[in-house]
Amino acid sequence: MANALGDPMVAECESYFWIEGPDGPQPLEHGSPGRPEPGANIPVPSPRELIEYATATVRAQGSGLTVQPKSDVLAGIPTIVYAQAASQVLETEIFGTPVSVSLRATSFRYDFGDGSAPLITSDPGRPFPDHRLSHSYERTQDHVVITLTTTWSGTITSPFTGETATINGVVTTVESSDPFNVREASIALVDDDY
Repeated sequence: MANALGDPMVAECESYFWIEGPDGPQPLEHGSPGRPEPGANIPVPSPRELIEYATATVRAQGSGLTVQPKSDVLAGIPTIVYAQAASQVLETEIFGTPVSVSLRATSFRYDFGDGSAPLITSDPGRPFPDHRLSHSYERTQDHVVITLTTTWSGTITSPFTGETATINGVVTTVESSDPFNVREASIALVDDDY
C-alpha cells in the first residue's frame, strides 16, 4: 500500500491514525500524521503505537562494534570485542508533537567469522585490558569479519497521556568489522652479544 506523499511510514501504522468523517472513520489525507485541524476528533496513540511508529520511521544506529587489536590478530591470543554505545534515543514527531524513544541494548550476539559458536551476552564489554568479551582464533585465516547483532528494548513516555511503556526486542541492528587476518606469532632468536 503506497502512502499519499511517499511517506516512509509502514502500512501497519496507517490504521492507527484516522479522523471521524461524515461517513465514519476516514484515513488522514497524508500517510504521516501532522498537526491536526483545530477541533478534529483524533485517537490518542498508545505508547506501544508510538514506539512502533518511531522505530519504523527513524533508523536506529548499531551499538558501536569495536575490535581490539584494530588490525591483524594472532592465533591463540584473545581478540577483544565490545560495544561502545549501549543506548540511544530516536526522535520523531506525531501530530506535530515531538516524541522520543529511548533504546537500550539488551542482547549482543558476536559471530567471529571462523565457524565457532557465537558469543551471546547482555554485557556490552569494555576495552583492553578487560578480556571478559574475547575470542581466540585457533588457526590462521584471511579476511575475517566479526558481525555484531544487537537487540534493543524501547521505552517511551507518551506526550499525550503521560503513560510509560517498554517493549523488548523492538529493534535489531547488525554491524560488521573491517576485514582482518589471523596470523601465527613468529619467534626470532637474537644473539645476546647484540
